[in-house]
Amino acid sequence: TEALVLPLPKTIDYPDLPLIKSQISKVKFGETIKQKDIRKALDLLYEMRLVSLDLPRIISEISVDSGEFNIFLIEGGAKLKLPSEKRTESLLLLDYFLKNKKDLFFLKTIDYIDLRFTNRVILKEKKL
Repeated sequence: TEALVLPLPKTIDYPDLPLIKSQISKVKFGETIKQKDIRKALDLLYEMRLVSLDLPRIISEISVDSGEFNIFLIEGGAKLKLPSEKRTESLLLLDYFLKNKKDLFFLKTIDYIDLRFTNRVILKEKKL
Protein backbone atom coordinates (compact mmCIF):
# COMPACT_ATOMS: atom_id res chain seq x y z
CA THR A 1 0.00 0.00 0.00
CA GLU A 2 1.47 3.30 -1.12
CA ALA A 3 0.38 6.93 -1.21
CA LEU A 4 1.90 9.91 -2.93
CA VAL A 5 2.29 13.34 -1.31
CA LEU A 6 0.93 15.97 -3.69
CA PRO A 7 1.73 19.70 -3.67
CA LEU A 8 -1.04 22.14 -2.80
CA PRO A 9 -3.13 23.04 -5.85
CA LYS A 10 -2.72 26.53 -7.34
CA THR A 11 -6.50 26.89 -7.43
CA ILE A 12 -9.15 25.31 -5.28
CA ASP A 13 -10.61 22.88 -7.78
CA TYR A 14 -10.88 19.95 -5.38
CA PRO A 15 -13.74 20.69 -2.96
CA ASP A 16 -14.36 16.99 -2.30
CA LEU A 17 -10.79 16.12 -1.35
CA PRO A 18 -10.37 16.38 2.44
CA LEU A 19 -7.17 16.84 4.36
CA ILE A 20 -5.73 13.49 5.44
CA LYS A 21 -3.55 13.62 8.54
CA SER A 22 -1.39 10.87 9.97
CA GLN A 23 1.83 10.45 11.91
CA ILE A 24 4.48 10.68 9.19
CA SER A 25 8.01 11.88 9.68
CA LYS A 26 9.49 14.36 7.17
CA VAL A 27 7.94 13.78 3.77
CA LYS A 28 8.65 15.74 0.59
CA PHE A 29 6.21 16.51 -2.22
CA GLY A 30 6.23 13.75 -4.81
CA GLU A 31 7.60 11.19 -2.36
CA THR A 32 5.84 7.84 -2.11
CA ILE A 33 4.60 6.90 1.36
CA LYS A 34 4.18 3.26 2.36
CA GLN A 35 1.89 3.69 5.33
CA LYS A 36 -1.23 1.67 6.03
CA ASP A 37 -3.05 4.51 7.82
CA ILE A 38 -3.01 6.70 4.71
CA ARG A 39 -4.25 3.81 2.58
CA LYS A 40 -7.11 3.19 5.05
CA ALA A 41 -8.16 6.85 4.81
CA LEU A 42 -8.13 6.67 1.01
CA ASP A 43 -10.12 3.41 1.14
CA LEU A 44 -12.69 5.14 3.37
CA LEU A 45 -13.02 8.00 0.86
CA TYR A 46 -13.42 5.46 -1.95
CA GLU A 47 -16.11 3.63 0.03
CA MET A 48 -17.92 6.95 0.63
CA ARG A 49 -17.87 7.70 -3.10
CA LEU A 50 -19.34 4.28 -3.86
CA VAL A 51 -22.24 5.05 -1.52
CA SER A 52 -22.76 8.62 -2.79
CA LEU A 53 -20.68 11.17 -4.65
CA ASP A 54 -21.95 13.75 -2.14
CA LEU A 55 -20.50 12.13 1.01
CA PRO A 56 -16.80 12.90 0.46
CA ARG A 57 -17.73 16.53 -0.27
CA ILE A 58 -18.95 17.12 3.29
CA ILE A 59 -15.70 15.85 4.87
CA SER A 60 -13.03 18.43 5.71
CA GLU A 61 -10.49 16.21 7.46
CA ILE A 62 -9.66 12.59 8.12
CA SER A 63 -7.12 12.08 10.85
CA VAL A 64 -5.78 8.54 11.22
CA ASP A 65 -3.89 7.28 14.23
CA SER A 66 -3.09 3.56 14.57
CA GLY A 67 -5.94 2.65 12.24
CA GLU A 68 -8.55 4.71 14.14
CA PHE A 69 -10.38 7.42 12.18
CA ASN A 70 -11.24 10.90 13.36
CA ILE A 71 -13.48 12.40 10.69
CA PHE A 72 -14.62 16.02 10.71
CA LEU A 73 -17.29 17.67 8.57
CA ILE A 74 -16.93 20.92 6.64
CA GLU A 75 -20.07 22.54 8.05
CA GLY A 76 -19.39 23.37 11.69
CA GLY A 77 -16.58 20.86 12.18
CA ALA A 78 -18.80 18.12 13.62
CA LYS A 79 -17.10 14.80 14.25
CA LEU A 80 -18.39 11.75 12.41
CA LYS A 81 -18.24 8.51 14.41
CA LEU A 82 -18.29 5.37 12.25
CA PRO A 83 -18.51 1.73 13.32
CA SER A 84 -15.53 -0.51 12.73
CA GLU A 85 -17.78 -3.06 11.00
CA LYS A 86 -20.68 -2.64 8.54
CA ARG A 87 -19.36 0.79 7.60
CA THR A 88 -21.07 0.82 4.20
CA GLU A 89 -24.50 0.32 5.80
CA SER A 90 -23.82 3.23 8.15
CA LEU A 91 -22.70 5.45 5.27
CA LEU A 92 -25.87 4.57 3.33
CA LEU A 93 -27.93 5.53 6.38
CA LEU A 94 -26.06 8.84 6.72
CA ASP A 95 -26.56 9.62 3.03
CA TYR A 96 -30.29 8.88 3.30
CA PHE A 97 -30.56 11.00 6.46
CA LEU A 98 -28.77 14.00 4.91
CA LYS A 99 -30.68 13.84 1.64
CA ASN A 100 -33.96 14.07 3.56
CA LYS A 101 -32.90 17.41 5.07
CA LYS A 102 -33.77 20.65 3.28
CA ASP A 103 -30.24 21.94 3.75
CA LEU A 104 -27.08 21.12 5.68
CA PHE A 105 -26.94 24.33 7.74
CA PHE A 106 -28.11 22.37 10.79
CA LEU A 107 -24.66 20.70 10.84
CA LYS A 108 -23.20 23.96 12.23
CA THR A 109 -25.08 23.27 15.49
CA ILE A 110 -23.94 19.62 15.78
CA ASP A 111 -21.01 18.47 17.94
CA TYR A 112 -20.96 14.94 16.50
CA ILE A 113 -22.89 12.42 14.41
CA ASP A 114 -22.69 8.88 15.75
CA LEU A 115 -23.39 6.01 13.34
CA ARG A 116 -22.04 3.20 15.51
CA PHE A 117 -25.49 1.87 16.42
CA THR A 118 -27.50 -0.26 13.98
CA ASN A 119 -30.01 1.75 11.92
CA ARG A 120 -29.53 4.87 14.08
CA VAL A 121 -28.22 8.35 13.39
CA ILE A 122 -27.44 9.98 16.71
CA LEU A 123 -26.78 13.72 16.79
CA LYS A 124 -25.30 15.61 19.71
CA GLU A 125 -25.85 19.34 19.63
CA LYS A 126 -23.10 21.78 20.56
CA LYS A 127 -23.37 23.42 23.93
CA LEU A 128 -23.99 27.15 23.63
